[in-house]
Amino acid sequence: RLHGAASSGRDALLSRLQQLGSVAPVGWAPAEMRIWQAVGGLDKRAATAADPELSALLQEGVAAGLLNRQEAVSMLPVLALRVPRGGCCLDVCAAPGSKTMQLLEAVARGAGGGGGGGGGGSGGGGCAGLVVANDAHPKRVAALEAALARHGRCAEERAVLLVTCHRGEALPSPARPFLAGQGEGFDRVLADVPCSGDGTIRKDPSVLPRWSPSVSNQIHATQLEIGWRAVQLLRVGGVLAYSTCSLNPVEDEAVVAALLRRAGGAVELEEWPAELLH
Repeated sequence: RLHGAASSGRDALLSRLQQLGSVAPVGWAPAEMRIWQAVGGLDKRAATAADPELSALLQEGVAAGLLNRQEAVSMLPVLALRVPRGGCCLDVCAAPGSKTMQLLEAVARGAGGGGGGGGGGSGGGGCAGLVVANDAHPKRVAALEAALARHGRCAEERAVLLVTCHRGEALPSPARPFLAGQGEGFDRVLADVPCSGDGTIRKDPSVLPRWSPSVSNQIHATQLEIGWRAVQLLRVGGVLAYSTCSLNPVEDEAVVAALLRRAGGAVELEEWPAELLH
C-alpha cells in the first residue's frame, strides 16, 4: 500500500513497481487508495521469495516511509471507516500497528477510503487531528512503536499520534477530544479486538491444531466489553468499526448484536461503503 503525499520519491517507486510486472492494483478499491497486490494469487512471503527485486524494492519503500506491506483484508476496517482529514480517531487494540498507520495517513491527509462520510473531522469543536493508539500489553505497545519507527513515518503523522497502554474495556476518556466544546468523543473508533484467529488458518496451518470452540466462548465477553467501551468513546454521529480475524459468529455477529441490544437504539448498523468490494 503506497502512502504519503505525492512526491518524486513516491512517483519513482510507483514507476518501478509497474515496471516489475509482478504486482498490480487491486480491483476492488478506488485507484486513489494506491493499494497494490502480487499477481498470481501469491501471498507477500511467496511473492518476495520468488522475486528478489520486488523484495528489495519493498524494503526500500518501507524504510523511506513510502509504502506499507499489509494484507489486503487487514486494510478493510480502516477503509470502511472513511476517516476524514483532521479527524479524532481511536485504535483500541492497535498492535502490531498496520491499521494505526492507515489511520495516521487518513487523519494527516484525508486518505481514509473515499471521502468523509459520517461527519467531518471537526466533530463538534475543532479537533485538528489525533490518533490514539492503545494496546493492553506493554510488549505489544513496544512492537507497535518499533513498527512505526521501522516504517519511517513522517513528522506530520507522528505529531498527531498518542500511544497508550491500557485495557481496552476500561480505557479512560482522554482530555482531548473530551474537553468542553470539542465534541465529547472520537469521530472514528477502530476495535480490532483480540480473537481466536481461526480466520487465519488459510495462511497459518499452526492455528488449526490449537483451535477449539471453547476459545471463542471464553473471549466473547472480553470482545463485547471492548466493543461497548468503544461505543461509549464515540461522539454523537461518530463511526465504529468492529473487526476480528475470526469467522466464528460467537466472536462477530453475536458481539455486534449484543452491542446493539445494550445500546438501546443509540447506535445503528451502517451499510458497507458502496465504493469498496463492488
